[in-house]
Amino acid sequence: MVVLNEGSPEHNIYINGKKYIVDNVAAETSLLEFLRENCQIKSAKRMCNEGGCGSCLVNVSRKNPSTGEQEVFSVNSCLLPTHVAHDWDILTTEGLGSKKQGYHSLQKRIADGHGSQCGFCTPGMVMTANSILAQKKNGASMMEIEQNLDGNICRCTGYRAILDSLKSAANDATEELKAPFQDIEEVASVCPYSKRSCSSGGESPGCNNDCSPTKEFGTQSFKAIDGVTWFYPASIKDLTDVLRKCESDNGFKIVCGNTGAGVYPEGQNVSTIISLNSIPDLHKIEIKNEMIIGGSVPLSTFIKVLKDASDLDGFAYSSALADHLQKVANLAVRNTGSVAGNLMLKHRHPEFPSDLFVILEAVGALVKIVSGNGDCKALTLAMFLAEDMKKKIIASIILPKLSNAQTYIRTYKVTPRAVNSHAYVNAAFHFTKDDNNAMTARIVFGGISASFNRATKTEEFFLGKNAADPNVLIEGLKILKNEVRLSVTTSPIETSAEYRVSLAVSLLYKFFLYFYPGKLDEKLQSGGSILQRGVSTAVHEFNPSTEEFPIGKPIPKLEGRAQAAGESQFISDIPALPTQLYGAIVVTECGPAKLAEIDPREALEIEGVIRFLTAKDIPGMNAFHSSIHTPFAVEEEQIFADSEILYAGQPVGLIVATSQMIANRAAKHVKISYADVRKPILTPEEACEHPERVFLNEYFGPIEQYSMGNYEESLKKADKVIKGQWNMGGQFHFTMETHSVLCVPNEDGMDAYVSTQDIDLNQIAIARAIGLNVNRINMQIRRVGGSFGHKQSRSAMPASACAVAAYLLNVPVSIHMDLYSMWEAFGGRQPYHVKYEVGITKDGKMIAAKVDFYNDTGCDKNEAASFQAALQFYNCYDAEAYKITPYVVLTDTPSTTWMRAPGSECGIAMSEIIMDHIASELGLDPFNVRLKNVRTHGSPGHRQLPWDGENFQKLIDKLRVSSNYDERKLRIRKFNEENRWKKCGISFDLMGYVMDSSWCKYNVIVSIYRNDGTVAIAHGGIEVGQGINTKVAQVAAKELGISVDMISVKPTNSLTNPNSAPTGGSTTSDANCWAIAEACKELMSRLNPIKQKLGKGANWIQLVSQAYNDNVDLCARKYFNGNVDVKHHFYVIAGIVSEVKVDVLTGERQVTRVDICEDAGRSISPKIDLCQIEGALVMGLGMYLTEIVKRDPNSGKLLTNGSWEYKPPTALDIPIDFRITLYDNPNNTAGVMRSKAVGEPPLCLSVSVLNALRHAISSARKDAGIEKWFQFDSPATVEQVQQLCHSSIAQFRFA
Repeated sequence: MVVLNEGSPEHNIYINGKKYIVDNVAAETSLLEFLRENCQIKSAKRMCNEGGCGSCLVNVSRKNPSTGEQEVFSVNSCLLPTHVAHDWDILTTEGLGSKKQGYHSLQKRIADGHGSQCGFCTPGMVMTANSILAQKKNGASMMEIEQNLDGNICRCTGYRAILDSLKSAANDATEELKAPFQDIEEVASVCPYSKRSCSSGGESPGCNNDCSPTKEFGTQSFKAIDGVTWFYPASIKDLTDVLRKCESDNGFKIVCGNTGAGVYPEGQNVSTIISLNSIPDLHKIEIKNEMIIGGSVPLSTFIKVLKDASDLDGFAYSSALADHLQKVANLAVRNTGSVAGNLMLKHRHPEFPSDLFVILEAVGALVKIVSGNGDCKALTLAMFLAEDMKKKIIASIILPKLSNAQTYIRTYKVTPRAVNSHAYVNAAFHFTKDDNNAMTARIVFGGISASFNRATKTEEFFLGKNAADPNVLIEGLKILKNEVRLSVTTSPIETSAEYRVSLAVSLLYKFFLYFYPGKLDEKLQSGGSILQRGVSTAVHEFNPSTEEFPIGKPIPKLEGRAQAAGESQFISDIPALPTQLYGAIVVTECGPAKLAEIDPREALEIEGVIRFLTAKDIPGMNAFHSSIHTPFAVEEEQIFADSEILYAGQPVGLIVATSQMIANRAAKHVKISYADVRKPILTPEEACEHPERVFLNEYFGPIEQYSMGNYEESLKKADKVIKGQWNMGGQFHFTMETHSVLCVPNEDGMDAYVSTQDIDLNQIAIARAIGLNVNRINMQIRRVGGSFGHKQSRSAMPASACAVAAYLLNVPVSIHMDLYSMWEAFGGRQPYHVKYEVGITKDGKMIAAKVDFYNDTGCDKNEAASFQAALQFYNCYDAEAYKITPYVVLTDTPSTTWMRAPGSECGIAMSEIIMDHIASELGLDPFNVRLKNVRTHGSPGHRQLPWDGENFQKLIDKLRVSSNYDERKLRIRKFNEENRWKKCGISFDLMGYVMDSSWCKYNVIVSIYRNDGTVAIAHGGIEVGQGINTKVAQVAAKELGISVDMISVKPTNSLTNPNSAPTGGSTTSDANCWAIAEACKELMSRLNPIKQKLGKGANWIQLVSQAYNDNVDLCARKYFNGNVDVKHHFYVIAGIVSEVKVDVLTGERQVTRVDICEDAGRSISPKIDLCQIEGALVMGLGMYLTEIVKRDPNSGKLLTNGSWEYKPPTALDIPIDFRITLYDNPNNTAGVMRSKAVGEPPLCLSVSVLNALRHAISSARKDAGIEKWFQFDSPATVEQVQQLCHSSIAQFRFA
């Protein structure tokens, strides 16, 4: 227990104004664990534990050890050891504002601006923005806010609403941005120490002034509960004294921000830890004849120093270094990661592509080393790498003055996404030339190999050579290519050696386009610059409905402010119960194989470990997913493998311990032995080569249902036949909340709190696993921190394992899976291999289409979505005949599962890609080909759904005008003709998405309370961020004639909502809204006679009270199912125009603009729908551009198993100009309540960006002399884009 004691001399931390004594915390316990478990402060969330997602962000206020000035910054509490924060002032969003004390402006902005959907990431977003604003006395600009949200991942919103909400607080915010928040009252932060309003106003942390209790101390030491001693030296002399006393070289470690643990979680056992955060000399900054930066100076401070120094004589180059360092990691990491720590990471791990090392080596910086005996010496960075650093520290780095006139420095970093990524290759070039153009060169690279940092042979070649001679520069590029080719190394996780060699050469050529003193061809000039991103902008267009108010009103999400303030409770936030234990799942390291032996002895010896459970301990059925559980499963999936291992990452057991941290650590100590290990088949393309792995997808009826007409006969009419293939890669859901479960045994059976989309399936799985009847399992869930399909059936595995442990031990047990084991154990989006053959006329009309969809479902055939790909392939187009065949293929990977728009994404993408292929083959405009093939009005589409061609044409025409498509297309054509090394692309894509709500089954209950007339609702859906609670409240308010604030939406549970269908398919919200409306209508039918009796003067409360007195039932239940009288099947129509820009030399790309027009019918809550469209589109951008899944080709082990290697889009990857229109279709009669689904269909539109990229690449290939159609698989990584452009030294020129 944490003891609050104002007078204790113990190790203190100040959190939200309270003083906490850190007297029972292990040495390396993170601040996140201390906040959550010891202090019960839950707004900081567990997710990646790598500093890569931003869920755990908090603010720190402390005095700079060197200047004494108070500084405020954000930190990743998952990386920061609690003991590093000695005497620091920590602020979480709970301390910023709350419902009780009043919400802070930022909390209100992000909530009211629709920037919070599931809410799991929202506290971190708020705290990042808060720290940015607090650091700026005159306020922060929109660019500063946007750029520094680089470490906060959101999977729901698509970021646009978050950015606009927070940028409204900027000092240069536009009136348009500020307008929605004019009514927000600022609640000034109250200083927890002085009890006065903070002098810096409502946009700053709790305290950043002199009233903070932060004190200055001499050298201190503190022994943690596990016996490890922390030292806090106050001077370098004290530090060297401590180093001398350390008994062994491996018995201690030195930390500053501990951010390196996010890259290399070492977990070494030490007896001593030394913090460098209290030594003034290590934080010292001095600029005279040279720039001296103390070793403990954070990277963010170093960036500021470099920017400020760029105006000084001899340091003009420092602005280029600052720009480069802005791309290192993310704001929170830069705030605590020190310059010395970054270089030491490079020293210990030579393969680490340290940006700091690269740029410092380029300018000839030195490092000053201090040893334990007090000796000092200055080393070059090359000498530093070879230096034995045992009992030594980096005291400072020294940057020289360089001639502004003769020095040419550029740095480059090519990454998987815009920010918060390590480099594929990073480079820094430092050239000089004298009056005769004689050169010197320093050429530095990272990412080539562990041993290759300087291109010394290339440098030697350039020495004294003429910079104005293009032949010299080209010859140097050839030498560099050979030098890098001989040094580059490869591994399964890296990009190809071919790409990195090409990239190294291309980067030096890019530098030469800036450096070359001769007259440069204008067509080449843009190649010398990098892609620049301005402040993003957005436009929303919709017509809010007023006829059925508040339906159609764009109200904020009901839970938004509570989510922003950390008041919303997720499963892992439930306070620990007495005797509660914690579980961690143990997974295999390879597969397929036989399970030979499991040895848990080493794990069981760890203090706090209670038990290890395997398949033999399961009292009931060892399966969490089968045909017994759900019709979508045709094979049984085991909770724990008992003999046969199907894939690397398969769960084999559960460690149960006294804390989650101990359980996670112990799980890594369980030893698994394997037999008959086989080389895995990992892709659907590979699987297709093995006929025994290929099956027809007949789970939903005969294959013939997916075809139409006589393909063979129609094909004879074609003027031309085109053939092709396409591969669509997998994708992880990246839910911000990992799988979380709490199971509590009780007299009835068991209470289960599971983060899931599917209460019914999980209830059955738990009951079967522990051998109880289903009615003895009591399920309840209030919200889920993101899902997208991942928490439908996959959640049943940890739920079942947790229930088994709770049942056997008869105590509460919880599991909060770590990111690594979760991604290794469970599959994500289903990859596809597609083959197609299409017969066309010479004017571009599709006559006949044959498409085979090979759907990779992993190690079993469950949840195969290729039937949906076959259905959605028809899209909005028409042909005489179709032969569509959905297949299932098996690979040695985790069973894949539903993910936003499963199958549909591939089906619609394939139809759009084929339209582009037709245009390419015939030399026609792709948009005109689409128009040529659009289904005519009234013609029956697949399954005889009527096609509203008139509205579709109106939508196309509207988007064509609003997007200025025709003019932009001409402008892009001109740009591409005038630029060789930058290319733009634009694509106008269409969608006719078939929606089906007939599978939905949901119960709802509406209760009116007699005392005050308030209303409670329980519905069958689950709030996963889609705004279902807000929508049902709006519908109830309209039907009952009351205000939304009189309505409370209760958690979903298995008693009031038994046998509910899963939340998914984009129809759950609308279906529950229908049921709520019907229940409310039934209540009003009971109340209307009372209302007539009371007369017009009676208010709502009087009406309800009288009804109660007259024995009227004030509770109503309704059930939505496939038999209710609504149009279950309908089209969601939409169009999208996407524009991209590509750097041909590097493969980097930007989505410069996206315009979407979608028919959402009569939107129940327009802003929620608009934000759903944005979120779906951005998730699709990740699928098509940045999110690549890699596995070891020999073991099958997942390599992209954390935020360090797996890269969903960030706030700086979304369209720079993002415009969404809800097409006004007030006469729509389709769908539930005339509203059309928006959760999944917009994701299918994101293929437009892939097609726009194709057009940009095609222009580059044309310049390279290649004009034929090319296969463009997804994800279209930076590597693939660059390689497809076919740039080479032979094409590099200057005039």
